[in-house]
Amino acid sequence: MVLRTAEDVYQAMTDPYYYFRDMPTEEVHERVAQRWDVSGRFPLPRFALCCPACGQLEVIYSQCYFHDRKDSPSQHRADVQCKCTICSHAFVFGVVIPGRMARAATKMQYN
Repeated sequence: MVLRTAEDVYQAMTDPYYYFRDMPTEEVHERVAQRWDVSGRFPLPRFALCCPACGQLEVIYSQCYFHDRKDSPSQHRADVQCKCTICSHAFVFGVVIPGRMARAATKMQYN
């Protein structure tokens, strides 16, 4: 989506969730690929995981939960759960993933 008018810019600045949610799927995947490696079985960050609570870099990638949002153009998602080993703060990244990763996830066996 290109911001053409002052109203478009205002809406993007005041409601970024609305703007991101309504982007074309290809643009969403391009943005996600800048920060996440989605070429494998799980999304991996291309950035250092830093605890938002204490600022430490001792963060583990604890789980990845795959799901779909049927009402969204970019429906395949992975919730990447992380935990700080210093202060125990837990947090989640909601990552839009390509369909091939979602299909592979449905074939994985979980305990």
